[in-house]
Amino acid sequence: MNEQRFNELFTLYLEGRNGKEEWEELMQMIKSGLYDIQLRNRIDMSFESSNQLIGIPSVKREEIACQILTSENYRYGFRHIAAAILILVLAGVTYMSFHGLTSNRRVSDLKKYSPKPTNNIPSPKISGAVLTLGDGKTIQLSNTQSGRLATEGKVEVIKKENGAIVYKGQSGSAITYNTLSVPKGSMPIQLALADGSLVWLNAASAITYPTAFVGKERRVNIDGEAYFEIAKNASKPFFVSNRGMVVKVLGTHFNVNTYENEKDAKVTLLEGSIDVSVGGNKSVLRPGQQASLSNYNIKVVNTVDLNEVMSWKNNQFYFRGADIQTIMRRLERYYNIDVQYKDEVKYKFAATIPMDVNISEFLNKLELTKLIHFRIEGNKVIVMK
Repeated sequence: MNEQRFNELFTLYLEGRNGKEEWEELMQMIKSGLYDIQLRNRIDMSFESSNQLIGIPSVKREEIACQILTSENYRYGFRHIAAAILILVLAGVTYMSFHGLTSNRRVSDLKKYSPKPTNNIPSPKISGAVLTLGDGKTIQLSNTQSGRLATEGKVEVIKKENGAIVYKGQSGSAITYNTLSVPKGSMPIQLALADGSLVWLNAASAITYPTAFVGKERRVNIDGEAYFEIAKNASKPFFVSNRGMVVKVLGTHFNVNTYENEKDAKVTLLEGSIDVSVGGNKSVLRPGQQASLSNYNIKVVNTVDLNEVMSWKNNQFYFRGADIQTIMRRLERYYNIDVQYKDEVKYKFAATIPMDVNISEFLNKLELTKLIHFRIEGNKVIVMK
């Protein structure tokens, strides 16, 4: 057995041309653990080339994962992803149903079986962000032209033509704080702080910050989700806080997700180094690692899909083995909808979908799997089997 044979068998599977013997040979190669790197590469290639959405029931998913991906030699951590995203479905070109539906049915062939929702909710086209100044005055940014919005001490607050908010100037002795809030149903917004640090703020999020940084440190407070590119200044560390969690950086790129309705707060490092602390516990992250914080404990995750973490900033819905609750929470924030669950849905899905689609188009892609259905009633989306 060799790499060329593995790729041949994998290709036969994707094209639906494999017989029983080829299938068993492929499974033996996977179980051996000798082709983990090739398997990972083929899954990534297949996923990136597909814009379709796949799902399988959790019970069968676990059974198949045990059969295929839980041998003693399976060393690269795939057994953890396998429970959510199996080789059998992640490829994206074929919908494999191991629960009584017809297998080997291509996703494109399912369109005629899946009616689109009759109602619709468009994606947001502008940022509905609100800027609250130091004196309590609020500015609805969607109603303002580009140019100078306000002057805070010696600092000018400017709106750029692309909608970004920029602070320029030096503060006096008094420190003035502003808050930038992005509501549900809004596009993200970019913020340039007075020290040159850049912040991208997601929907249903807010950040409070000084109009200029004085003293020996830089501090901001975040609610929701934001991506930071911090201007380097070794003599003035930068701190991001949220309800007891503190991220300390000198100059780096990282994402912070602190939505209250998510199970854990998550800090993901893309570049540089950061200290994450909560409740007396502290961890230092390296690029590609993620700190998951829950009940004042920190769990460091070494294998993180950065494409999934950063998809909101890159104007994409990107899921790799997400349950329907996780998906719908993101839709709630982005489309400003209410979600009701009529049935329990025990499936996980993988998808790459542009964020500029109407919600009916997004939901229709999930319905192509024949595993889930939706009904739109005004601003409410009902989830059904």
